[in-house]
Amino acid sequence: MPNARKLPSGSWRVQLYVGKKDGKRVYKSFTGPDKRTAEKLAAEYAMDPQEAPARDSVKTLQQALDAYIDSKAAVLSPSTLPAYRSIAKNHLRSIAATPLTALTPELLQTAVTKEAESVSPKTVRNIAGLLTATLNMFAPRLDVDLTLPAKKRPDIRVPTEDEIKRIYADVKDGPMEIPFLLASQCGLRLSEICALDPRTDVSPGTIRINKALVPGENGMTLKQPKSYAGYREITCDKSLTDLILARCPGDHVTELTHSAISQRWPHILKRLKIPSFRFHDLRHYYASVGLLLGVPPRYMAELMGHSSTAMIDRVYQHTFPDSKRQFAAALSARTAALLASKP
Repeated sequence: MPNARKLPSGSWRVQLYVGKKDGKRVYKSFTGPDKRTAEKLAAEYAMDPQEAPARDSVKTLQQALDAYIDSKAAVLSPSTLPAYRSIAKNHLRSIAATPLTALTPELLQTAVTKEAESVSPKTVRNIAGLLTATLNMFAPRLDVDLTLPAKKRPDIRVPTEDEIKRIYADVKDGPMEIPFLLASQCGLRLSEICALDPRTDVSPGTIRINKALVPGENGMTLKQPKSYAGYREITCDKSLTDLILARCPGDHVTELTHSAISQRWPHILKRLKIPSFRFHDLRHYYASVGLLLGVPPRYMAELMGHSSTAMIDRVYQHTFPDSKRQFAAALSARTAALLASKP
């Protein structure tokens, strides 16, 4: 492998012999901001020449992001694809036009840090995830190791049991009743509720989850669960499945769309003067009830469609303030009684 030479511009270049054309020797040039980068680019080309045409057509980070997304379009979740395209279009603007050969760890870290000034830590992690995957495909020489902002603890408010009863009284016999019951009694995601087919997924006392309805580039799209753990069968109160089977003769348990449910939800809470929380937080309520009932985390994870208990421990298990006060009082009383008793 030839050594890199420094150019008058300050960059480094390797000229690699790639064969002959019309009897003349042909060289390909590789330029980088330093000697090591230029030589590594040439070495990568020499080791994998079959991939060279595809790499040669990708010059800038923007082109690489677009090419990566296009190459994964057939296997990405329908909801992930538009999210990736949005990141490629609206973020990392400061380095989007930068040639891949000019990117450095410092440039990448600066760009990601700048994103953290205007978006949430979770969004920054999504941006960094796409960036890292793209560079691993088109510029593996960079060996990206980004420092990301600390995760922000989610601000989640779990409804009280009294609030749940008031909401049910309000939505009973209406179009929001079944979605509300499936979320609060079975812990279903909104995408899973909208995908349920009563003809195949509902039987007396049992709900089967095997698909989700999510927003995609071309409207709502039916897809498989996020993971193998998403396929599950939930035993529920027979009154719920009786209601679904009696009221839903078609292929959906609700005629409301994903967005319609999300839009109606805050109006219900406002009408009842209940402090705001998301429809998705009914899953947190479901998990918290499981905690109070002493359901093992492993079982809760399976019921909620997670492959491990990590998400249950980190996000879903919250405590009801009233119940926590009762437990605290009981603990205090137990010790007080112990100390008051005669030796």
